[in-house]
Amino acid sequence: MSDEVDTPPKQLSVANATTTARGPSSWGRRTPPLLVVALILATIAYSLQRHSTDPLANENIPWRTDLTTAFADSHKLGKPVLVDFSASWCPPCQAMKRDTWSDSQVAQLTAREFIPVFLDVDRAPGRDAGRRYDVAFIPTILILNSEGHILSRGSFMSREELVDFLHAATKPG
Repeated sequence: MSDEVDTPPKQLSVANATTTARGPSSWGRRTPPLLVVALILATIAYSLQRHSTDPLANENIPWRTDLTTAFADSHKLGKPVLVDFSASWCPPCQAMKRDTWSDSQVAQLTAREFIPVFLDVDRAPGRDAGRRYDVAFIPTILILNSEGHILSRGSFMSREELVDFLHAATKPG
């Protein structure tokens, strides 16, 4: 026979449940790493949401999203097509949207001299056109004639660089 006596398990009080070997719970003194990561991600998501990723929403450039119609208009109006291949998750694309495309001189020059087209590489029209024009990275800026032939190719540009790029594309020769 055993000398052991069955004793009921000890009940923990609320005070004991929040006490650790180091004393009271550290939740109030030290933030858990997972919570820090969650707060950082929430801040990033909020920031991205506040700055709309829709290039058509807040700019003075009459962006289009249909390349076929742009080619027809290019032929009719005698203007080249300017295509911005971009994506909402691309930091350099968002920097160009915020700092370059939003500039009044860039907007005026683009609207006056080109048929501007914005293509999101994550959507079918942009993905298909990206394959057609061998877009390997974004942002990629193309200037095309009305038949769809590349006249100029560029990538990330500051406001000054884009103005020079657009001026060079509009010069005869």
